[in-house]
Amino acid sequence: MPYNHKILDFGSGSGELAQELQRRGYRVIALEPMTDGYLKDQSYPFLFDAVFAIEVIEHLPNVWEELQEIEKVLKPEGVIVFSTRLTNPFVDLPDAAEQFKEWWCKDDPTHMSFFCNKTLSVMAEKGGYTIEIFGDKFFVIKCSEIR
Repeated sequence: MPYNHKILDFGSGSGELAQELQRRGYRVIALEPMTDGYLKDQSYPFLFDAVFAIEVIEHLPNVWEELQEIEKVLKPEGVIVFSTRLTNPFVDLPDAAEQFKEWWCKDDPTHMSFFCNKTLSVMAEKGGYTIEIFGDKFFVIKCSEIR
């Protein structure tokens, strides 16, 4: 992404990612829903080239509603970059129970949704998105096909 592009860091937490992106020459707005409210409560005088949502979607009460709000603030060729830990729905139940014991976020009551490759595929199909997967945790949604 070229320098000076506008990026929204949605779910920015304490702002480390936003600060690093700014240091690299991007124009960044950080939005933390827990303190700033959700996108539907915001107003921006421009559209973003990208929206980053790093370790955020699992905390959203309504992922679909928030994706629609994100689309409203994106340029037509814009992308959403997100990450979430994927679960494996095909693990045998005893193995899944054992893995769940070790999962650090199991006790976090703010985790409202869990995702696997299949749920991402269904999400892409339902929304008309293209999802590119990088490794086992980072994803890029291309929205231009639905506009």
